[in-house]
Amino acid sequence: MSTMLQVFPKLFRQSGRVAALAAGLLVAAGGWHSAQAQFTVDNLVGKSVGTVPDDMAKPLQQAIELFSKRQFDDARTLLKNTRVKYAQLPPEGVMMAQMFVAANQGLAARGELERCVLNDPKDPEPYLVFGDLAFQNRQITESGLCFDKANELVASYSANPKRKQDLQIRSFAGQAAVASAREQYTLEEQYLAKWIQVEPDSIAAYTRLGRCQYNKGDSEAEKNAYATFRKLYDEVDKETDPSKKVPRAEVNMAVLYTQDDKVDNAKKLMELALQRATPDDVNTRLAVSQWALENGELTLAKQGAAAAAKSDPGSLQALLFSGIAARYEGNTQVAEKAFREALAKSPSNFAALNNLSLTLIEQPDETKRRQALEFAQMNQRINSELKTPAGRESAATLA
Repeated sequence: MSTMLQVFPKLFRQSGRVAALAAGLLVAAGGWHSAQAQFTVDNLVGKSVGTVPDDMAKPLQQAIELFSKRQFDDARTLLKNTRVKYAQLPPEGVMMAQMFVAANQGLAARGELERCVLNDPKDPEPYLVFGDLAFQNRQITESGLCFDKANELVASYSANPKRKQDLQIRSFAGQAAVASAREQYTLEEQYLAKWIQVEPDSIAAYTRLGRCQYNKGDSEAEKNAYATFRKLYDEVDKETDPSKKVPRAEVNMAVLYTQDDKVDNAKKLMELALQRATPDDVNTRLAVSQWALENGELTLAKQGAAAAAKSDPGSLQALLFSGIAARYEGNTQVAEKAFREALAKSPSNFAALNNLSLTLIEQPDETKRRQALEFAQMNQRINSELKTPAGRESAATLA
């Protein structure tokens, strides 16, 4: 079994709020349904409807069941008839495409969208999806044209105000992503400002705005970015649950400095974030610890993990981070204890299993080395899909 050092970012799967500190260029705010999740009525309607009433949900669920039986024409007909009754729904072609995407049938999904463009030429969503797909394939020009067309159609769309807001957000987010890919940061900032007008409390929009302002690189770049991140932390994120709140502004700035190879500046800000974090600010403390681990600052990593454990004594991430720091210091006893405690909290946790395996195999005790193999085999059984990062990492550990 390999004892090679594992890449830190692949070990941790943070909550959405902690992950916001490193948010990338999300093309469609809200995005499209993941092909790996179980498909539901909520996936089908997206953000077009709030709470789906029972009389609407019933035929939609029937359509999903027909689709699962490969009765595609019947599913499409049922969706079309349902939309006649509920005009606030997306076109049947969009909903069919959603299900094809979830079934990993991209060509069939594209066919549905092409048909939708012909049958519902004034609906913006097919162009949003085409824009997303093109952006994912780095076809920036095609993506930009699709998002521009979607934005044009959104302006005249009036069937469902809730859906219109979602379509506006996604079109502005897509246009901003294209502008960023072209390094047109002033234009990106304009699109992000429009997004914020539609969704004033969007954490994703403010995170991207701060990144955009930093990337402009002018004399006010860092000042403006920091001000945006402070507004995000102080005003925009109204979350009262500390475990769900975004990290402090210093963390977001430190991430940008790190990506810009200004690691010394980043470290100073992370230290400042840890000093300024309130006693219940577990996500800032976790973010500092994670950054420190990824950048070889083990003392700071331990401080952040210990502080996070004080904020939330039950924090699984704090245990994992403290264990990894101990392991990289060669303190296998402390590391083993932390990983076993983490495993007790979450018996199938990838990071706990993987790191416990590596910690045990590094010790001379033959009993522990046998346990290492057992944990590695267990992890590989749980994470057997080699297309996923966890699957590849577990296989590498077992090798």
